[in-house]
Amino acid sequence: MKSKEIVCPVCGTIVNRYPSHMHLKTCSKKCGGIFRHLKHIKKFQRECLVCGKLFVPKHNKSKGLFCSYRCSGEYRRKPFIMRSGYKFISLPNHPNATRQGYFAEHRYFVEKNIGRYLDRSEIIHHINHNKADNRIKNLMILNSPGKHTVKYHTPNWKNGRYRKKG
Repeated sequence: MKSKEIVCPVCGTIVNRYPSHMHLKTCSKKCGGIFRHLKHIKKFQRECLVCGKLFVPKHNKSKGLFCSYRCSGEYRRKPFIMRSGYKFISLPNHPNATRQGYFAEHRYFVEKNIGRYLDRSEIIHHINHNKADNRIKNLMILNSPGKHTVKYHTPNWKNGRYRKKG
């Protein structure tokens, strides 16, 4: 019988095979295991919906849409949330963002308008007292929380509403 030369797809070595052993595609058991693993990877490999990285899901029958928990969380992140009447937008890379990656929209707009980051002690006052109205002409920067409270939120006890002082 005449042997035939084949090239191992894993390591690239040339191997002589007899016709009865042509079903063996690799040069050794070790390369055979690697070859089966690579075939498995190519068969089940998917692209992450968030970052585009190729990955193999841990369980073949699962949807496996994301390469990591981080990408899964990024995909599920809401574009904005409301807390205490204020709108918080998703800005995970902002230096003053919360642990969840959200930052107050009114503070962000003022920072963009003045061209610098705000200090934590600086307060943004809504002139018309509507927390959802984040137009620049409705926002005012104040240096301290105390001045803000005294100047704009002194209670008027006759009707129970806040009034603007002088």
